[in-house]
Amino acid sequence: MTLAMFGTLLVALALGTAGNTFMKMGLNAHGQIGSIASLFGALMQVKIIIGLGFFVISSMLYLVVMSKMPLGVLYPMVALNYVFVTISARYFLDEPVTPLRVVALAVIIVGVILVGLSAPPRAKAEQPVPLATEQV
Repeated sequence: MTLAMFGTLLVALALGTAGNTFMKMGLNAHGQIGSIASLFGALMQVKIIIGLGFFVISSMLYLVVMSKMPLGVLYPMVALNYVFVTISARYFLDEPVTPLRVVALAVIIVGVILVGLSAPPRAKAEQPVPLATEQV
């Protein structure tokens, strides 16, 4: 994975995290959804609209990265969203994070690192083969 691809993936994950956080803030303001009418009412919340917008942009960036990486390597890295969303929920929604959850998030991070390290190395640029008439 190149640094540019990793950066694009991190931006996609950050936008997905922001999308989830904004949607939850909008739902907190709206209340629980119990009917289709309530769902459409929730969809009119500005924070939910912003959250969905972040989600769409995140998905587009994810498609860019997906087009350049094996899905078996990329998709486990999306598990970092669990870490980012938990941190965001703690700081923006005042949700508690227990010590056991911190351990679980650390396990996710270690797993993502191991998956990243297991990816096959990028192919090196091929060196031109000298012609038979050229001196080596």
